[in-house]
Order: sequence, then structure tokens, then C-alpha cells
Amino acid sequence: MPEHPTHKRRTRAHVIADLGVNYVERLALLAGFTLERVEHDYGIDLLMHTYAESGELEPGYINFQCKATDKPNLLAGKRAVAVRLDRRDLHSWLNEIYPVYLMLYNVPAETAYWLRIDQAALRKFDRRLALSATLHVPLKNRVTVESMFQFASEKRTILSRFRGSRR
Repeated sequence: MPEHPTHKRRTRAHVIADLGVNYVERLALLAGFTLERVEHDYGIDLLMHTYAESGELEPGYINFQCKATDKPNLLAGKRAVAVRLDRRDLHSWLNEIYPVYLMLYNVPAETAYWLRIDQAALRKFDRRLALSATLHVPLKNRVTVESMFQFASEKRTILSRFRGSRR
């Protein structure tokens, strides 16, 4: 069938974005957690729900923003990958109560790396002037089943502080 300019096209960017989300989903499921894909994506792709050892649903969730690349922009020393992000997303993420993790899927290596978005990650970001920010995602932060448990633990810590402050 000949290409028609009014037909929507599935691009390579769409394919690798789906691969990145799928990679994160699989590891979360292997950890025993569940995920919801965010239908109207305003900077968050997935919400991960965690469960106690008894199987009971825990309050809150973990936010994931998934990015994917065929050509990771390795920084000097090859210890991190540079990722450019829209400042509007960064502002939004900083206002979240529960953790936001940037997940970067490296297509050729079939692996992903994570960075928790918080004040430390954004130290060099001038919130008033920049239209975007380039963050460095450490290669040592591989997304694994174990990291999913780490994220769940960090969420529990936030929840316990919140509960403690209400007393």
C-alpha cells in the first residue's frame, strides 16, 4: 500500500519507548509489584503499587518516567548517560509526594538505568531560566528486581515520615 501523508506512522521512537516501558514493567512484576500505565502522559508513564510481605496493598505508589535511546550519550569517564528533560516535567516531579524515578532504557545493551528525581539530582538546574535540564543517570544504577525493592523501601520511608508528622 503506498504511503499516504494523512496516515499515522509508528516511528522508531515509538517502538523504543514501548520497549523501555516494557522492560521496567517486567522487572516490577518479577518483584511482585503491579503497575498502571498512565493513559494521559504528562510526564509520568507508570505508577507502581507495592505490597507488604503478607500480600496486602501498601498505600501510595512510585512514579516512573521512562525514556529510551538507541544511542546513549555517555559522559566522559563513561560513568553516566546524559538525558535532556523538559523543565515543566522537572517542576512537576519536584512537587510529587511519592518518589519519581527517571528510567533510561539503553536499547543496544537491553538494560536500563535509573535516577531518582529530587533536589540532589537537580542541584545545577536553574528553575527560573532553563527551558530544559540535562541530568546524568549513573550507569551503576541498573534497573533490576532488587532496585524495585529499593524503590519500595524508599516509598515506605516517605510514608512513615508523613505519618509521623501527622501525630
